[in-house]
Parts: sequence; structure tokens; C-alpha cells
Amino acid sequence: GKTVWRTEFPAYWCQPYGDRAYGFSSKGAYVIFDLATGRMVFEKFVSPTVPAPVMGEKKGLMVGRKEPGSWRNVRVAISETHAFLECESGQIVVLGRDTGEVEQIVEIDGMPAGRTEPIIYENRLLLTDFNAAVYCFEGAP
Repeated sequence: GKTVWRTEFPAYWCQPYGDRAYGFSSKGAYVIFDLATGRMVFEKFVSPTVPAPVMGEKKGLMVGRKEPGSWRNVRVAISETHAFLECESGQIVVLGRDTGEVEQIVEIDGMPAGRTEPIIYENRLLLTDFNAAVYCFEGAP
């Protein structure tokens, strides 16, 4: 096949949703680009490294104990309202899909991420951890 377009910016991972693609750049920025042209339509700097989770009570998605890691192997899942960034070290960064605002940073039982990308299906987020356990989280109504 013929190359239709190529981004002018490095994006570690992207996930299509509608006529846009959502991803993360090597600079630590959340990016949205147009699927028809490949042009960036939105960019918001988040952090040069994965932000550390907020300490708190254990509730399904566990609180953090790890040092912040690199965005290099981040995986993205997109819902109607949010972008879920699953980081290699196990942190899940939840952003507003269209604003890039960080809404939550948590971990999955303190485990590194698994080998599969996160999936959104019928308002549920499905993830795997390094031990091949599958986690299913229901979204807010």
C-alpha cells in the first residue's frame, strides 16, 4: 500500500476513536491528531515522566508504591469521555479525552502492566498485569 500520511511528531502509541487518533508523544504530551490528514489538532504537556500515583486506600485499582517511569511503552485506550494510559510500570493515568486533564493516577495491585493493550468494551476497561491476570473495571454511569 501507499503511505497516505506520516506524523511530523513522535507518538509512542495511538488509538483511533471516530475521526481522531489519541496518543502520547516522546515529550510527555497527550496528543490528538486527525486521521484523514495526520495533522496534530491538540497537544497538552502532562509530564516528562509518568506521574506518581496518589497514596490512598486499596480499592480494586491499587495505590502507588513505585517510582515514576518513562512514557516509552505507554498503551492507550479511548472511551467517549476519557483516555486511559497504561504505563509499563503499572501506573494507569486517566485523562479527560478532549482536554488532556489528569483526573486520576493509580496502579493495578502494584504490578507492572501486561503485554496486551487495554481495551474499552461496553463501558468496561479491561487490562492485564505482568502475571497474566485480567482485570475488568466498570466505568462510572
